[in-house]
Amino acid sequence: MSSDKPATSQELYRYHARNAAAVNAAMKQLRLLGNGAIKRRELQLAKLLTRQYVLLLAALVECRLKQLTYEPQMTEPDRAAAREPGLSQAEQWLVTIDAGFVKRFQPPKDDVSRLAFTPNARRQALRAVVNQDLKPVLELRNSLAHGQWQYVLNRPGTGLNQALMQALNTETFLSLSHKERLLGLLYRAVNDLVVSGPTFERDFDAHYHEIDRARQRLRDHDWNKHVQFLQSRYDRGQRKRKGGTGC
Repeated sequence: MSSDKPATSQELYRYHARNAAAVNAAMKQLRLLGNGAIKRRELQLAKLLTRQYVLLLAALVECRLKQLTYEPQMTEPDRAAAREPGLSQAEQWLVTIDAGFVKRFQPPKDDVSRLAFTPNARRQALRAVVNQDLKPVLELRNSLAHGQWQYVLNRPGTGLNQALMQALNTETFLSLSHKERLLGLLYRAVNDLVVSGPTFERDFDAHYHEIDRARQRLRDHDWNKHVQFLQSRYDRGQRKRKGGTGC
């Protein structure tokens, strides 16, 4: 039996881009289902759909990373570094970000720790999105993939992981949508970094402004208020269909 023909880097980029588009489409449908369950007060269904949304968002994080690593400006050594055995998805993102800064700013001896102040500040800003906003989603995805849908265990399996238990019980469609927005902004900024230095320089402040706004919305969002809004609008619609005034 002959083996499959290896794909070119251009083909692999196209595959990952189409995978990302397919995951995005699935997420859109799942949001509609989730909002519908919330409107109808089907809270257990909404909880299950939220867990599925975590899985899809984490899949999108991986698809976007693969797209970045297969940009033509990224070399095979860059890709190999991101595929280093033992690296988590979050760590692979950090490696890819660092590779972009080394390519763009060429610090002494290609040592990313020796970047000048401004590029290093930008690097730290992008790394913070990975570490603070996306990494918890990736960690929760790993637990859900191992069947930990009610209780999240620590790595040795000897007890509960309290941080991930909190995430499991507090992540909502609204908080995850803000993180999805952050992923899109991070992807665009890092894509500029690895593809076009002048574009990165020109647009970074605008990207970071949007990142800061998205993080603020994530911090300030009120899930209960959002639920009340959805249910109130649904109730008004039901009354109108039954011949009520809708008031």
